[in-house]
Amino acid sequence: MLLVNGCSYTYGDELEDPVNQRWSSHLSNLSGKKVENIGSCGASNSKIFRTTMDTLLTPRADITGVIIIWSAFERVEFVNLSTHHLFWAEGNPDQDPWMQVSPSRLNSRQYKSVTRKTESLKAFYNDLYTSEGGIWQTVNYMYWIKKLCEMHNIDCMQGWFHEAMLARYRRVFSRINHQNMGGRLASIDKEVSGKLRELAPYQLIGCPGTDYQTFNMFTERGGYKRMPEDHPGPEAHEGYAQYLFDIIKEHNLFEEKI
Repeated sequence: MLLVNGCSYTYGDELEDPVNQRWSSHLSNLSGKKVENIGSCGASNSKIFRTTMDTLLTPRADITGVIIIWSAFERVEFVNLSTHHLFWAEGNPDQDPWMQVSPSRLNSRQYKSVTRKTESLKAFYNDLYTSEGGIWQTVNYMYWIKKLCEMHNIDCMQGWFHEAMLARYRRVFSRINHQNMGGRLASIDKEVSGKLRELAPYQLIGCPGTDYQTFNMFTERGGYKRMPEDHPGPEAHEGYAQYLFDIIKEHNLFEEKI
């Protein structure tokens, strides 16, 4: 079984039938392999890491491969025990105590659990959050997942859902920023780049060191239809599944399982 995790691009947000139309289901059909998709809309990389680790560390013998499409660096999660905690739209409460937050949700009427804390969250993003920290955290998650998969003799593919993440990575660790920030940034860059180098090129979909396309880039370049809220449409999901499957075959990933 392949374990798949990510955010809305992996869950299949806005699709009429996410379970059957998302790329992971098409990949299952192409590979003849059962796929368990635990992605969720709006998931932060902390949630993606947490739920992946929980699943991998659960005693089970059927996971033979892992595919993770990581989300936006700036998304974070907090425990929220409020009775007004509505992650989804009003009328469809989510019982998960973890609240997923991003700057784009601070003024959204759809996420009341977030907008009730707008001022506190604005202070967090203004005073505490940094892009350097978000990138550092995500790359560490990628590295730890890779090491755990190696311990279990499991093949692993990883990537970023949107090319804007790669652009931000390059901007944060640009030459001008190194000149302006000095040794502190250099120490972060050294750790981040060192861990990324340990990831094989096929583990870096839409990341430094590879020309493989993010799902968003694939959708854009292929001229695929987008849904009203800009998520990839069903044809894009089917096409991206084939794209990933070709990479899997190219590098003989999950070779004994496919």
